[in-house]
Formats: sequence, C-alpha cells, structure tokens
Amino acid sequence: MEDRKKWMLYLQTLQIYLHFTEEDRQPLSLPIYSDTSNEDSNGSKIGFKNKDLKSSVDAESLLEEKGSIKSIESEVNPLYSPTQIISLIPKTYNKKGESLLNLIGISKSKLRWDNEGTVIIDNEKNPGSNIVDLINDSLRPLKKSDPVGWDRFAKALKDIKVPLTYIGNPKRCEFINQLQAKDLNKTSEIEVQEFTPRSGEKRSTTKIC
Repeated sequence: MEDRKKWMLYLQTLQIYLHFTEEDRQPLSLPIYSDTSNEDSNGSKIGFKNKDLKSSVDAESLLEEKGSIKSIESEVNPLYSPTQIISLIPKTYNKKGESLLNLIGISKSKLRWDNEGTVIIDNEKNPGSNIVDLINDSLRPLKKSDPVGWDRFAKALKDIKVPLTYIGNPKRCEFINQLQAKDLNKTSEIEVQEFTPRSGEKRSTTKIC
C-alpha cells in the first residue's frame, strides 16, 4: 500500500475516533418533570410522571432544612452553630471545645445561647456576653481583657459538672476550684449544724449501771 493511501486511511480512522469520543463527552441530559398538569397532543392530561421521585426530593429537602447532624445546630443562627464556633477555635483546642459544647448542648435548661450569641444562664440573658468569646476564654488564656460574663459562665460550667480537664485556662480552673471548695464548706457546715445540739439543749446520755 502506498504511503499516501496509508495516510488517508489513518486520517479517516482518526476522524471516526474523534467523532465517537466527542459524543461520549456530551453531558447526560435528564428529563425534568413538572408537578403542574400539562396536556399532550391527544388532549389528555399528563401529571408528574414519578410521584415517588417527587416525594423523595421533598423528603430530602425537609431533612436538609430541619434534620441537621446535631439538634442544637438547627436551633441557632449558623454564625453561632457549634460547628462555626469550633472553626473559630485553634485546632489544638478543637477536641476540648467539642466536648465542652456537647455538655452545654445537653444542659440547655441551665446554659445556652441565642441567635445573637448572647449567653443565657438560668433563663436570664447576660447582656454583652458572647458564646464564642467565653468558649475561647475557657479553653485557653487570652491576652486581651476578660470577656463579659466570664464569672457567671464559669459558675454555670461548674453547676453542669464540666470536668476541669476541658478547661484549659488556669485562671478559670482556679476560679471553679474555689467555687467547688465553697460548696464543700457549705455542705460541711450544714452537716455540722444537723449534728450540733441547739443552745440550751442537753445531749441525751445513757446511764450505765
């Protein structure tokens, strides 16, 4: 076979290959059905062709809107969701931050925050406070001034029995330790009062013959 014929045959083969390759690259088109009724050429009404598919799409949309990974995330502004708060914490403290937020999340009657990030303790707002600042302050010592409401927040953490291992700020650990010591002292005083006779009362004695 002459070289020219070989060349022409090669070009033809190449063109055929490129043609089919181009077809394979075309995007797959899927029909889109509308739930509004339309009439076909015969005048009959055509509804949504696959009701199960529509129901599935609706269910998925509903889950995306209301069924977030953590229930707490669906109740707060995305700017103050646990995930967003964790993203604002240095990675070194992420694990402790997640543990701390999980404990707060199951203690909403005592401690929570609103859509503006304002901390609410015992159903009372703490004006000027911010959950991001207070979480950061609890996890590590900050160079800036103490955030608004740090003392009430620390007390609330003590009340919901947050382990001190989750608190990375030595000052906050010391403060919570002091609160716990006061609680122990109060308990001891109550116990002493219960077993101490009132003034004027005599202790009962048993006479031994």
